[in-house]
Parts: sequence; C-alpha cells; structure tokens
Amino acid sequence: MRTALWISGLILASLATVGCGGSQATVIQAGKMPPGGTFDGVYQSPAYGRMEFTVDGKSALGLYEGERHWGRIEGEVNGNLLTFHWTQWNADMQGKVRESSGRGYFKYKIDVEGGATTTREVHRLKGEWGYGEAETGNVWGAVKLSKRAKKRLKPYSPDAASSEMSSEDEYGASGFDESAGGEMNQETEVQMSEPEAEEEEDSGGGVDDLFD
Repeated sequence: MRTALWISGLILASLATVGCGGSQATVIQAGKMPPGGTFDGVYQSPAYGRMEFTVDGKSALGLYEGERHWGRIEGEVNGNLLTFHWTQWNADMQGKVRESSGRGYFKYKIDVEGGATTTREVHRLKGEWGYGEAETGNVWGAVKLSKRAKKRLKPYSPDAASSEMSSEDEYGASGFDESAGGEMNQETEVQMSEPEAEEEEDSGGGVDDLFD
C-alpha cells in the first residue's frame, strides 16, 4: 500500500512539473556590454538585409529591409541584451503585402579574429526570434558595419514599397518564413577596432561566416 502511494506521488509530481514547464517562458539572461559596444549603428544580416538601430537610453528602435520585406523593431536594452517586438511586411509578386509579428532578442558580442600578428574586433548581434509571444526558436544574427556607415532606412510605407518593386523581379521575400542562419558570399566592411578602417560601401551586401 505504501509503495502504491509512493508511485502515485511520483506520477502526480511529474505531471505537475510538465504542466508548469509548459507554461514558463524562456528567460534570457543579460550580461555586461563589452567595452566599446553599443546597439546603436548599422548592421548586415545574411537573411534579412540591412539593419539600423537607434538607441535612446534603454529604448531601441530598429529598421531593416531586404528584397521584398520591410521590418520594424522596438525594444529595450539591458546591458548586452536587447529584447524586442518585431513587425514585418512581406510583399509577393503581385504586390500583396502580408504582415507578421512576434518577439525576439539580440545579444551584443565582440569576436576577436585574425592570426598571430594581426587581430581585429568584429561586433555582432546573435539572437533568436519567434511568432506571437515566443521570442526563441529561430536564429537571427547580424554583423555591425563600419562606424562610418550612414543610416538611410525609412519606416515602412505601403505606397513607397509598391513603387520600389519591379514587375520583373524574380525573387520572393525572404521574410520570417526562412531561416536566418544562411550565408551570403559578397563581403562588406565590418566594424573593427582599427581607426583606419576603410569607408563602408553603401551597397547592402552580405557578410561571410556570421555564425559559429
């Protein structure tokens, strides 16, 4: 009898743990911002294109743009962590626009790259995104461009977006229907510690090897 009660207790405890675990949100821990780091600036994401962040205190506003998608990010900075809500507009070949939204986070990271004689610091964003209230599940990363890169993106406008699309464009929107972990081949300058870094070309090209 005592054994049966003990087994029943284990089963109930297991069910309670599963139930609680299913309702708990993932907690992303913030850390210290690396020396010289700031979320403010211009970035390139291999899947989502050019990204620009403007930070005012703890508030961050981001814009990003690709072939047929436009996005807006609104978030809060806490150390090296940026938690945010994203909204994206995707346009199909006929010009119909679909809106999607969710949550996500970025962590600011500085990698030291190079050999035994020369090294450089590369500033990166590494994080995840999800639909609705979920903020994890899909990789999202970007590399920071030179400090000389100028912000030029504008908030999404349906009229402006439709005028920019070409009827001969054969590419669909990459959007949040695809993984953000892909790579692009064209190189563009990234933010480095050396002050003599060359001026960034405003071409919106991709970056190799963004992810470990």
